Amino acid sequence: MPVPGEAPVVSLINDAKKLTQGVKVEDDNCGESDLKNGWSLTTTDKEEYWFYSKFIDSKKFLKSYMKISGLTMDEVMECFCKITPQTPKYDDVYKKVDLVVDYYKNGELINENIIIDYVVDTTTELPAFAKMFVNMPENMSWRVVVEKDPNCPDTYYFCSVSWDKEKNDRNYKNKVRKYGKMDLSADGKNVYVVSAQKVSKWVPDFVLGRVLLKTMKDTLPKKMKAYKEWKTKQIENKNKEAASRDSGVSIDDVTVN
Repeated sequence: MPVPGEAPVVSLINDAKKLTQGVKVEDDNCGESDLKNGWSLTTTDKEEYWFYSKFIDSKKFLKSYMKISGLTMDEVMECFCKITPQTPKYDDVYKKVDLVVDYYKNGELINENIIIDYVVDTTTELPAFAKMFVNMPENMSWRVVVEKDPNCPDTYYFCSVSWDKEKNDRNYKNKVRKYGKMDLSADGKNVYVVSAQKVSKWVPDFVLGRVLLKTMKDTLPKKMKAYKEWKTKQIENKNKEAASRDSGVSIDDVTVN
C-alpha cells in the first residue's frame, strides 16, 4: 500500500538526483560543470561555499554548494536537513516545531533506502534579509525526507517541502521546497552539501550575492556554533544519566567537569 503523499515525495527526490546527476561534488570542484550548463556564479569564497543561479521554465533557481568541516555526516543531516522539536534550541528561525506523523518510525517506507520521512508543524520567524527572496508564512507544515544511495554509502539525497497535511500533498498555496544531496569527502573530514531552491521573489544577482554573503559569514556560523553547544550539552546529559544508572546515585548529585 502506498505511503500517504508518496508521489510528490518521489518526484522531489528524483529532482534531487537529476540536480546532481550522480557527480561526486568533491570531484566536480563544487559546481564547475554547472558553468557549462547555463548556471551563473552568483557568489563564492572559493573555499567553503559556491552559489549559482539559473532561470528554469521562467523561474529563477538558486543552487548552492557548501563544504562543511567539523561535523559528522549525521550531525550535518541533523543541523541542516532535519526539522524536529529540538531544532528551535539551536536555530532561532524556528520558534516551535511539533511532530505530526513519522512514517519511517511507523514502518511505512516509500522504499528500502528511506531513512527519514516525517511531517512537522512549524512556527518560524525569518530574518529580514531572507524575506527579500523567500515567501513563507509564519505557520507551515513540512514533509522532510532523506534517502541513502544504495551504491554510495556516504551519499544521501534529501528534500524539505511545504506540506498540506490534510491532502497529503505539496502545499501549492505556499510553495517552498529545498532538495539536494550530501557527500562525504574521500578523506572523511568534510561533508559536501549541494542543494537547490526556487527564488520566490525576483532579486538582481548582485543583491542576492550580498544576502548570501551575509548568510555564510554571519548566520550560518552562528547556527553551527549554537548546534555544537546544544549537541555537547546533549552528550553531557546522556553521560550524567549513564553515571546515575550505574552508580545508583541521583542524577542531580552528578556533576560533569
